[in-house]
Amino acid sequence: MKLVLLSCGLAAALPGAAQQPAPRQNTVEAAPADAYGSWLSIGNDVARLLRRALAEPDDAKAIALLNSRATARLKAKAEQLQPSLRSWVSTLSVEQKEAFAQRFLRESPLRQCLDSLERNPASKARLERSRGLQSALQALVYYTL
Repeated sequence: MKLVLLSCGLAAALPGAAQQPAPRQNTVEAAPADAYGSWLSIGNDVARLLRRALAEPDDAKAIALLNSRATARLKAKAEQLQPSLRSWVSTLSVEQKEAFAQRFLRESPLRQCLDSLERNPASKARLERSRGLQSALQALVYYTL
């Protein structure tokens, strides 16, 4: 599904797009806990918002929820956090960046939500049927993944 490919591409791009001050150790586990934890928290909030929107049977209401003020706040938080992740990731070696990307994909609540969405035939069909809903979902994922 296009959504999963988009999210995988964005997650793979994250190591090249995320930075923070050099960690004390030269390991992926030395990620700044506050920035990484905040990023996972944003992913959790986005996943909750996606589940709530997709539970709404009316596509127009689901789109409105995905385009709500809550979404704008989540996007602003993600944009505010990106510079610290970028500066940290820029200190990592290529292997460490790859390990970080794998860890992020494994731990991301948003990624898990998108995986469950991909496995649900009814949700897939709904997204394919409603381009507006698909666009709103992709815009939210783009800003926060």
